[in-house]
Amino acid sequence: MGRGRLGWFHVKKKSEAQVYLEQDELCAVKIECKLAEVQQWQDIALSITQVMGGERVQSSGSKDKLGEAVTNCQIAKSDVAVAVEELIAKRKEISKTLDKVDNPTWYKLLHQRYIQHEQLKTVANNMNGSYDWAKTTHGRALECVKKILDAK
Repeated sequence: MGRGRLGWFHVKKKSEAQVYLEQDELCAVKIECKLAEVQQWQDIALSITQVMGGERVQSSGSKDKLGEAVTNCQIAKSDVAVAVEELIAKRKEISKTLDKVDNPTWYKLLHQRYIQHEQLKTVANNMNGSYDWAKTTHGRALECVKKILDAK
C-alpha cells in the first residue's frame, strides 16, 4: 500500500475549509446518536418497570437497575443538551463565515452541502448542474472559504 491509499481506495485529504465546514454535520450526527442512546435508556427503564409491576420484588436489585437506567437516561439527556448547544454555536460560526462568501452560487452550494447536509450529487441536481460542475464549483467555493478563514 502506497502513501495516500487505503486498500484499493484512494484517500483524498480534506482541505482545512472542508474540515471546518463539516463540524456542523459532526455535531448533528452526535445529537442523533445521543438521542438514540436516550431512547435506549428509556426503553430499558420501561422494561424494568414492567417487570417490577407484574410481581413483588423481594430484593432491591431490580430497583437499583431501574434507578441506574433512569440516571443514565438523565445523563444522556444532559449530553444531548450540551451537543445541541455546541451545534447552535458551530452553526452560527459557520453561517457567519459563509455570509462572507460573495458569490451567490458558491454560497448556495456551500449552504446546501454543509448546513443542510446534502450530498454533492443532490446539490448538483437542486442547482440544475452536473455532478462535475458541482465538484468544480465546490472546489472554487472552498478556496474562497479558505481565504476567509486565513483572514481571521
